[in-house]
Amino acid sequence: MSESALHRLELFLGLVSVVVWAYVLNKWWGGEWWSLLLAIAAAVPVGVVFSLLPSILLRALRRLPVVSDAVLTWVFIVGGLAVAVFALIAFEGTTLAMVALAGAETVGAGIKSAAVAYPVRQA
Repeated sequence: MSESALHRLELFLGLVSVVVWAYVLNKWWGGEWWSLLLAIAAAVPVGVVFSLLPSILLRALRRLPVVSDAVLTWVFIVGGLAVAVFALIAFEGTTLAMVALAGAETVGAGIKSAAVAYPVRQA
């Protein structure tokens, strides 16, 4: 995966995170027009931080000497997919949005880790 594709993936997941947080906060604050404006303003920093958390966790876990990078990468990818599928099956509404977003961010962190640890050589 090229570096520009990784940046596009990160940007996409960050934007999705902001949109999901705006939806969740708008529902939480009542769904009025003023709550939508407040939700959008609050969703930008919260969404960006939320999209960075799985990558931070993965980097911290990679420093442990007992865990191999390949195993950790696949645990994040498969675990994130399992969380997202579980969210689609078990939840609805804002809970569905938040749990599915957490799964997607975890998959994204695993993909980023795989691309950084095992870069594809361009000919």
